[in-house]
Amino acid sequence: GPWPEPFVSAMRDAYLRAGPDFQLAKMTPRPLDLGPIATLTGFQFPYKKWALIWIICAIALISFFVYTHYFAASGN
Repeated sequence: GPWPEPFVSAMRDAYLRAGPDFQLAKMTPRPLDLGPIATLTGFQFPYKKWALIWIICAIALISFFVYTHYFAASGN
């Protein structure tokens, strides 16, 4: 092969001396802990949560529109 024989034998020796034997790890699934986010958004029905989010977004957009078209425009 392309490698010199002393290099190949040194690599084989190093491979045989390498680390501990392979051990299988045991990873049992656990429930996700979302912290305070889970308690803040813990509505009984997810539809209520999404309805509230959409209402807040709509109020924010309407407020931005009213501010930019009526209050900020009158300052000129």
